[in-house]
This record gives sequence, C-alpha cells and structure tokens, in this order.
Amino acid sequence: MLHAAVVLLAGFGMAGSAMALPCMTREEALAEQARGLQSALMVAALKCVHKADLKLYENYNAFITRFNPELSTHSEVMQAYFRRSYGAGNKHALNEYMTSLANYFSLDTFNNPKFCEDMAKVVEAVLAAPDGAVLRGQFETDFLPPNSAPTCNDARNVVNRDVPALSGTIPDLASIHMPDLDTRPRQAADAASAD
Repeated sequence: MLHAAVVLLAGFGMAGSAMALPCMTREEALAEQARGLQSALMVAALKCVHKADLKLYENYNAFITRFNPELSTHSEVMQAYFRRSYGAGNKHALNEYMTSLANYFSLDTFNNPKFCEDMAKVVEAVLAAPDGAVLRGQFETDFLPPNSAPTCNDARNVVNRDVPALSGTIPDLASIHMPDLDTRPRQAADAASAD
C-alpha cells in the first residue's frame, strides 16, 4: 500500500475555501504532504476515540514518537517555504494553512463513513515502513488533498514562449472590417528591419 511516488497536483480544494500558494520545490511539496499525513492522523486520533479497537490514538502517538525527527525536518521546510512566500506574514499564513488542512480532514470525517478505518490502515502502514519513510515520502497519499501549489521546476508549469500571444494571432475588428487600418503587419515589418 505504500508507494514512493509523490502526487504533485495543483489546487488545494477546501470545502468553502481555498488557499492558493506560490509554487513549491519538490522538497517543499513533499514536506506539505508529510504535514498533511500528520494532520490527517491527528484528526483521526481525536475524532475516532469512539473506536478504541482501531488504536488510532496510540498509533498516532507512536507515529509522532518514531518519526519526530523526520516531521521536524518537514516542518522546518514548510516554515522556510512560508517565509519565502509570505515574508513578514509567514507565521499567520502558516497557521491559517495548517488550520485549513485540519479542517479538510475534519470535514472528511463527516463525508467518509470509513474515515476511521481508512486512517487506521494508513497509520499501521506507516508504522510498518522502514525508518526514513516519512522523510522520503514513502507513504500513501491517495487520501491527501492535492498539493496546494504546483512545483516550481515542473515543466508543466513553464509558459511556452514559442506560442504567440493571443493579441498577435486573433485579428481585431479593424483588421476584419477595414484591413487598410490594421497597422500590425507594418509594425512587425518595421521591427524586423530594425533588428
């Protein structure tokens, strides 16, 4: 059930709100997923106390104890990301973000009747993983929301500079109805001869 692949999708959808963040490095995206894992397990430990047989509270504490150094590393990466992205308002933005993340999973407890059982499987799988699994992103991510921002170095986020601007390819009304008034071809020729 564990996989090393990190799902990097844009758009962090929340019920009723969304927090659009500036692009992330791959390390930051991985840190965000680890924080999502921690948040999901925390919500499960608190919301699923009525299902003591799942041992979510105990397993959450075991998760925090065992992976604390890895979680701390991811926390430092996220703090640096928010400092880079929000400057002086970084702490407030990070607090809002972490609250929205917890709210996302809290809402899932209402929308997913098997939330507790699903989270019990997730925490058991993480606890069965080798040391370093959380640091390397070797945990299930299907239950996590998509990353809140695209990765900065992802080729899918680079604007294709070879595609002409729309204003250069779509004629304006003057060029359709009165072609002699369209000055763009003359301006392009003048620009080309100037080079």
